[in-house]
Amino acid sequence: MRIVILGPQGSGKGTQANLLSEKLKLPHIDAGQLLRDEAEKNTVIGKNIKSTMERGELIAPSIAPKILLKRLAKNDCKNGFILDGFPRDVGQAKMLGKITRVDVVVELKVSDALAIKRLSNRWQCMRCDTVYGITLLPKKSGLCDKCGGKLVRRKDDTPALIKKRLKLYHKVTEPVMDYFKKQNKLVSVDASVPVGVAFKKILALLK
Repeated sequence: MRIVILGPQGSGKGTQANLLSEKLKLPHIDAGQLLRDEAEKNTVIGKNIKSTMERGELIAPSIAPKILLKRLAKNDCKNGFILDGFPRDVGQAKMLGKITRVDVVVELKVSDALAIKRLSNRWQCMRCDTVYGITLLPKKSGLCDKCGGKLVRRKDDTPALIKKRLKLYHKVTEPVMDYFKKQNKLVSVDASVPVGVAFKKILALLK
């Protein structure tokens, strides 16, 4: 099964994608993390991605599909995948359709106020990328439960940049929902509820 998870920043895309990955035994592909990993490389594309993300702007439409295509070509994706945070606009949605088949798109819905609250309290492990926040607190402050790595705040998780990213989401990414809805591939879930409750709703819809 090829599943896409979409929703505004702070809706829990990564958390739900991880849960689905474990349940369905499919790889979780975090499009944002792929871009962040590329941004850390000392290449022209990497530097461009890094500066764009630090401004809270969208990456050039042609860059993400190229990076994603390399990931989808790996053997662990042959039986399907959980794609988190891509496509970001209708143009990328059309590109994705040319790259691979999409079976279902899960839209996670939260208010801007809750998204800002969640992101303002988000920390990420430098070593394994596990995310902590108001719904998942580490046992030891500042350290990851899984690997003991140091927890840090992402540079784009400032109130001003969060609001800017949410504004872009409503303007650019929300039309993607209509695109997939017309193809009868969209299911929507209230992600303001506890993580476990939202996950059960997603599983029910996937059946």
